[in-house]
Amino acid sequence: MVGDHRSGPSLPGPTSAVNLRNGTAGTVLNSICYNYKTAALKIDVNETWRAHCLALPVAPAVVCGGQLDVPVASGHVFVSRSAPNPFRNQVSFNFELAKAGDVRVDIFSASGQRVAALRPGTLAAGQHNLTWNVDRDTPGGVYFCKVLTDGAESTGKIIRVD
Repeated sequence: MVGDHRSGPSLPGPTSAVNLRNGTAGTVLNSICYNYKTAALKIDVNETWRAHCLALPVAPAVVCGGQLDVPVASGHVFVSRSAPNPFRNQVSFNFELAKAGDVRVDIFSASGQRVAALRPGTLAAGQHNLTWNVDRDTPGGVYFCKVLTDGAESTGKIIRVD
């Protein structure tokens, strides 16, 4: 998320990248927030923060303590990456499985319609790469992907250019 750090009445816009309002329960993963006026994450009320502290996420969630470059133990978090992004004719989904499991990748249009599904079946533990070869009839635009395996999921946004 890239913001506009300029301020003033002639330059309105959000002051933070993510704003958790009263009663919000949300998760922000794999995010970079840059150039916002006041904060990357803003929590409006103490009750929202207290609710989070009373119900901390369980594994595989990771709660960060403000340190950078600290490795996360294998199997504690499930992350998928797509490359290249934006893409033209094909995009690859890269991920690591802590244990063998059934995997599927679903790709949705911005309207929520499933446009493709990759179903390689059961994969062994370790690094994996699945490629979506896009049909010529698939229009350019924003697509959303979901990689699922044995109760864990990772989502992302990919962009196809013509």
